[in-house]
Amino acid sequence: MALSILRDKSYETSDYRLHYYGVSANGKELRSNTMFIKQNGRLIGMLCINFDDTRYRTISSEVLGLCHPDLFVNEVLPVRTADQDAPSSGRPAPETFRNSTEAVTLDAIQQELARLGVTADRLTSEERLQIISALAAGGIFLLKGSVRDVAAGLHCSQASVYRYLAQVKNDSADTQA
Repeated sequence: MALSILRDKSYETSDYRLHYYGVSANGKELRSNTMFIKQNGRLIGMLCINFDDTRYRTISSEVLGLCHPDLFVNEVLPVRTADQDAPSSGRPAPETFRNSTEAVTLDAIQQELARLGVTADRLTSEERLQIISALAAGGIFLLKGSVRDVAAGLHCSQASVYRYLAQVKNDSADTQA
């Protein structure tokens, strides 16, 4: 989410992003809100509040089960299932929280490797270029240390990552011209 906010600069027209879902590193679903910390209109930080309300939803469900017939609870207050949380349901995929920028970077790399159906140790130059292009479009290189992490994740040198980034930049400049 933070990368998306940095990339689309939505902080320039809003002071917050509210009511989106995330998933903690241990798989718990979280209710999430982000407030933008600005100084002279420039984003200098984000205050992210992520709340696990599982306990309260469980208690609520149990109380409603005592007060109402199960049919009413099931029809009027359905519990979300994993199938309903799929991106095809119209609801955006939840944000996954990681404890380090390295973990965020490696997750992004794994998603791209899975999308291409390849492994990092068998990448061609063209596949590396595709992955680095997708990572750049996703804003991963806005994270400090991401070039080092991408190089490690793609089994190449940092210099190679910089060369691929230059090529991505040149290719996008050529298509815009």
